[in-house]
Amino acid sequence: MAVLVAWPLWRYQSDRILFERRAILAAVATPTGRLWRWFWRGRITSVLQVFVALAFAISLLCLMSALRPLHWSILVADAIVLAFIIRPVRRMLSSQIKEGYLGLVARRWPLTAINVVLLVAAFVVLEFYFIERPDTRGLSWAVVVEGAFENARNGAVCPAAGLLLGAVCAVDQLSWHVAMGLLPKLPSMPARAMAWVVFLAWTGFGAFLFTRCMLGVIALLDRFGAGEAGADDKLSRAFLYTILVLAVPYLYATIKLAEWEPTLPSLPPSLPTVERDPCKAYQFSTAELIAGASEDVQQARTEAYSVVDQRIDAALNEAFGAAEQGVARYLDWYYSLVGDYTRLGAVVTGDVGQLMNDQLAKHIFDDTNAIGILETESTALEGESMNRMESAAAAVGLQIRDAVKQSPCPVPSFDPSRLMHLERDRMRAAVSTTAAGAVTAKFLLTKPATAVAAKLAAKGTVKAASKVMAKAAAKKGVSVIAAAGTATAICSPGGPAAIVCGIVAGVITWFTVDKVILEIDEAVNRDDMREELLAGLREQREAAGNELKALHRGLVDAYVAEINTQVGKTFNPSRDGI
Repeated sequence: MAVLVAWPLWRYQSDRILFERRAILAAVATPTGRLWRWFWRGRITSVLQVFVALAFAISLLCLMSALRPLHWSILVADAIVLAFIIRPVRRMLSSQIKEGYLGLVARRWPLTAINVVLLVAAFVVLEFYFIERPDTRGLSWAVVVEGAFENARNGAVCPAAGLLLGAVCAVDQLSWHVAMGLLPKLPSMPARAMAWVVFLAWTGFGAFLFTRCMLGVIALLDRFGAGEAGADDKLSRAFLYTILVLAVPYLYATIKLAEWEPTLPSLPPSLPTVERDPCKAYQFSTAELIAGASEDVQQARTEAYSVVDQRIDAALNEAFGAAEQGVARYLDWYYSLVGDYTRLGAVVTGDVGQLMNDQLAKHIFDDTNAIGILETESTALEGESMNRMESAAAAVGLQIRDAVKQSPCPVPSFDPSRLMHLERDRMRAAVSTTAAGAVTAKFLLTKPATAVAAKLAAKGTVKAASKVMAKAAAKKGVSVIAAAGTATAICSPGGPAAIVCGIVAGVITWFTVDKVILEIDEAVNRDDMREELLAGLREQREAAGNELKALHRGLVDAYVAEINTQVGKTFNPSRDGI
């Protein structure tokens, strides 16, 4: 694989170096001189470039072995973009460069610069916003390096390749470890953002190597196609011959050392015996430990759900039981002269329906303290849920710390100190930013009493009574004047006293008639209105219960999510670094 990747890299390197050399020789040397004969063909340089190309190829393969699918998608997209911009760049240079040298000059500078900038920008955005990396801020740098090196080395079949991969992964993880610890502590957000951009731009080395490889492939295709000025097929032979020469000792050593395993010579009895590292083959099952912890957290979630349902059902029974007692007080107000004339005033000033809605809320919810009961219980339940999940977090943290502590070998892949962030204040702060936070406040802000009263006021009997009152009240102003006039005629033959007497008699008659009408209305409709109000309360009790349960379950879910986040902590610069 190194040879296959090295071929286009060597092609690019050789073309670039020979182009520069021949440009200098054409300007300063004579074609018949020895300098021209010695340096024009560049065979020795081409051979030396084979070793450089192999080093670049191995580095590129090591870097690419650590890439994730998102990185590979960017590389594929970049190769497609590069293929599309070759022709426009060549056309742009066609008026400045000779035809035979267009491809070589385009690859040497414009295409290299454009592609490296595009790749670096794409990788910076990807690493900054989309890639999650293990959060190692609680580990020492030695543990981070050792863990990264061993994980990469153990994943390789070839020991030599394992050493190279381990070294690259160790350097990469160590750089991230240092950046995680230092960059978020910079004094201002712009400084932190700029520092992260500079840090992530170190991927420019990988982008530079990948660009050279792609441009080398293009150079090979151009050479197999129409050809370019200065092309020399003997250079390709130099690469082939050098690789064959290197392959002989490589294959010989591979065959001879395939079954060889180094053993230490016997030591004198007086010297300590060097034993094989018992932790070399030891694998700490982090995934299994986290899975067990997740089961415990899920069990705590289930228990919290059960408590939420029981406590809210009990609070609803108490609150709506008190609200049902307020139905009688509301009906007493409704069928009283005070209520009747209050509704009459609402006809003059505004909305009768709104008045009845307000009175429903006042008599059924406010005066009975139904909302206070729900508020008190919801606040207490919120604190109890937090205490329960805090205890679950502490138990999970203790379980994981004990497992790590009892491990016979170091556990570099897991940082138990991250569980120290599960203290009460941090969990409360984290949950308060979620949609389920501040349960009591959110519930009260929705004004459930008003909402319930509005729905009750929309019920058939109440709504009909409201409309009848609105129509009847409009006639009362005329009726009271007529009643006063009739009473005046009956009261006295004439004079000012007759007018006063008539008004007083009319008012008394009016109130008497209204009281009789209200008594009749109450005897006919009170029971139906009461049943309708109670049915509406039962309906709204179920809706309020579902809402409260959903909110408190969401609160529990938010705590569970925070615990799981801390247990499986990852680091993302856009989220954790700024």
